[in-house]
Amino acid sequence: MDQGTRDEMLGHLAEAVGSVSVTHPRERYIPSQQLYFATVRPTDRVDIVVHNDEPQQPLWATQTH
Repeated sequence: MDQGTRDEMLGHLAEAVGSVSVTHPRERYIPSQQLYFATVRPTDRVDIVVHNDEPQQPLWATQTH
């Protein structure tokens, strides 16, 4: 199912349910992830960072401390 179809179905579901709020997962999790990266700074503590923005073509970067 493509993203547009999924969003349309969620919109219809939200209308049908009424008062229940249906939010996109990104709206829920990204602020927490941003806080985590800002406070813990995990990329400063690891040897390899995997960039999985394109799941079919993951990239990685190595770093020394």
